[in-house]
Parts: sequence; C-alpha cells; structure tokens
Amino acid sequence: MSVQARIHLLNNKLTDVEKRIAEYILTYPEEIINATAKEIGERTQSSAPSVVRFVKKIGFSSINELKLSIYGEKNEMREQKYDDINLEDSFEITKRKLCNNAMLTLEETCELLKEEQINNLIQLLEEKEVLFVFGIGASSIIAEDIYQKWGRIGKIVFFEKDLHILAAMLSSNKENSAIWLISNSGLTKEVVKAAQIAKKAAVPIIAQTMLGKNPLIKLASHCIQTSIPKEAFLRSAATNSLFAQLLVVDTIFYNFLQKNEQYFEKIYNSRKLIEEINN
Repeated sequence: MSVQARIHLLNNKLTDVEKRIAEYILTYPEEIINATAKEIGERTQSSAPSVVRFVKKIGFSSINELKLSIYGEKNEMREQKYDDINLEDSFEITKRKLCNNAMLTLEETCELLKEEQINNLIQLLEEKEVLFVFGIGASSIIAEDIYQKWGRIGKIVFFEKDLHILAAMLSSNKENSAIWLISNSGLTKEVVKAAQIAKKAAVPIIAQTMLGKNPLIKLASHCIQTSIPKEAFLRSAATNSLFAQLLVVDTIFYNFLQKNEQYFEKIYNSRKLIEEINN
C-alpha cells in the first residue's frame, strides 16, 4: 500500500502533530528522502520521536523504509489525493474530482482485500445453508445487493429490515445459518444490536465495515474492511464508501462462483427467465 493510502486510511485518527507531519510528507516527498527525523520534526513543529512514532503508526518499521517507499512512488504522490467538491467548481473539475476520489477509494480497498481472508469467508458461506443480511440507510443498498446476488444462485437468503423479526428468525435458524452485517462506520446502533443477538445465538457473524476498530468488528467472527474515504463537505465520501463496499461484495461473489462452478448454470437460467419476462 502506498504512503499516501496509509496516511489517508488513518487520517481521522491522527493527532494535530501527526497531521502536520502527514501533510509535510504528502506535500514535499522529495525533501523527506534526504531529511533526518530531527529535520522533519523541526519543519513540522514537532520532534524526532514524534516523527518516528508517526512512521510506525502508518505501518513502516523505520524512517528508512518510509524513504524507500516514497522514492518508489514519488512521481504519483502529488497527483493522487482526495479532492473535496466546491460549489464554484466547473462541470469538468467536479467530474474529474469525483472520478479521482472513487478510483483512490477502490485502489485502497483493493489493497486491503486478502485472499486468505476472502477464502475463509467463502468457506463459511459454503458450509451454511441460510444467510441473513442486514444494513441500515445507505448500507441497506449493499445488503440488497448481497440478497439479490446470492438469491439468484439459489442460496437461501433473508434480507429482513425489522430488527425484531430478524431476531426471531435468527433464533429459529441458528443451527445452519450465518449473518452478514454491513455498517460503514461499524457504529450503527441497529446493526451492532443485530450482531449482539447473533452472537448470543452462536450464529457466525460477517462484519463488513471500514478500516479500524469499532463495536461491530469486536463482535464478528469474520471481518472484511474497506478504506476510509476522506470526509467531504458535500458528502461525496458517502458515495465512495458505497463503491468500496460494492467492490468487496463483488470480489467475494465472483470468487465464490469460481470455487462453486455449479452455480453458473443457475445464473444463466435466471438471466434467461428475466429475458423471457421482458420480451
């Protein structure tokens, strides 16, 4: 993962001092390559120990490792960054900013998806006959997508929007079911409550949320996390989060199909039936 991606993923969790160091690294990558930790500290009104702690916080073992990474990607660092949408932006600028933000979010999320993690999740979906999905607000769009995808291949999927009904269904289907919960923040009260209910019923929990620690992750048996798009004044980040979540669902779904080829025929049959209905 690039230096820029690492910084953006932790942007909301940085202290004021760390934000100054991060901004300096992103703005002057060439200077970082030849600077010492002490010099970076002086230029960012911090200190050498603060710089070293920041370097380790974003996942590098030493400042030299950071420098090597910057050297390899320095030509891209200034070009790739999240841009907020301003009211005075022209059509072309707005279009390019939205496209750039979406691409960065997808690239960062792609870096986070690990094959072993996806395979473990797929194994769970293969073992369990019944799948429950649940999400509130924008996350319900993702839940609906999961419901439609796995429903089309013959999986028994329930997308119940009422938490009380979901609780009753979980208690009566707990032996051979799993639940897939979606909350970008991992803080949504209803989704966390659903996880608590599933945990009590010993139903395996798939948590799909953004990177970082949150109440939902703590309750899950399987976690799948996306990048953290920079919060935008005009809420473009909400759209970027949806892009990231949809990428996760598609990655899991197509890998599931590749390992279970018998479902391809069901997709073909469902598509053929839809075409007949439309004709």
